[in-house]
Amino acid sequence: TSEVWVRPENADPKIYSAAQIANQALSLGLPVRPTVAAELNVRTRTVDRLLAKAKAEGWFDDQRKFTA
Repeated sequence: TSEVWVRPENADPKIYSAAQIANQALSLGLPVRPTVAAELNVRTRTVDRLLAKAKAEGWFDDQRKFTA
């Protein structure tokens, strides 16, 4: 995973996109999970997995709790 952290282009594009969308949703005060799910056309369970991977890569910080 350290190589992916250095080179996001080597990662699954959905993980990086999910992180970008989640960060934008947080900055706009939008609910994260539904926003990411709608943008990527995936279920919220998938969003949870994507954001967990994004967090592990350091692309997403969930210090501000996201809402349902």
